[in-house]
Amino acid sequence: MNKLIQFFKNYFNIDVINIDKKIVITTISTALILTIYHYYIALNDFSDLLNQIGLSTFASNYKENILFFGSEQLQYLFHWVFSCFFLFFLVPVFIIKVIYKEKLSDNGLTFNIAFKHYGIYVTFILVMLPVVFLASKTAGFQNFYPLFKISDKSKINQLLFWEFLYFFQFVFVEFFFRGFMLHTIKHKFGYYSIFIAMIPYCMSHFGKPFGESVGAIITGCVLGFLSLNTRTIFLSVFLHYTIAVMMDIFALYQQGFFK
Repeated sequence: MNKLIQFFKNYFNIDVINIDKKIVITTISTALILTIYHYYIALNDFSDLLNQIGLSTFASNYKENILFFGSEQLQYLFHWVFSCFFLFFLVPVFIIKVIYKEKLSDNGLTFNIAFKHYGIYVTFILVMLPVVFLASKTAGFQNFYPLFKISDKSKINQLLFWEFLYFFQFVFVEFFFRGFMLHTIKHKFGYYSIFIAMIPYCMSHFGKPFGESVGAIITGCVLGFLSLNTRTIFLSVFLHYTIAVMMDIFALYQQGFFK
């Protein structure tokens, strides 16, 4: 990279080019991760990606044997959570530990300080409760949520299992957007890191109801601010997960599931 920079300096007669390698790696890897997620995870089957990288045997076993409660819907949702684990958690952990040689705790992955800020959690949930309830009355909201579609109360165990899996999906997503993306660029951009990380977070909601995508702008800024100042992603995880469960419950309520 140094030789490449020197080439451009000489070619364009530039005196100084200050390249922060950490910023370059974080931004490019973020773009690649989100691109892979969009084309191979969000729209297709994770086994397609496994086949393309030479893990065809594992892909076959993965697709045929992972079937929770005999539900193909749960299989797909598990595939989604596992994909988030692989792309949004394992890859950033590798970059932080191996390339940056930093502690995960310095990038938001620390749990012991999250409960110190329970007052923020309670306040935020109380504010969001009526907002989510009003949103649940819209047709777009009810068509999209809950993610696990259920009409038969006898399958409540499948719904509960999904809500359990759902929590881990938020750990992986929050680590990516409010841990890896945010904390690895804060040395350069400070509080502006919040707004930089908010943009791809908002875009990741495209395809969901319009109001939720717009709300992701506000949510991304609020959760980013909390992560940057509390130095942990877990306050954001608990907030995000609680709101998601509320969305599922209110959607089921509006659909008459509890009658």
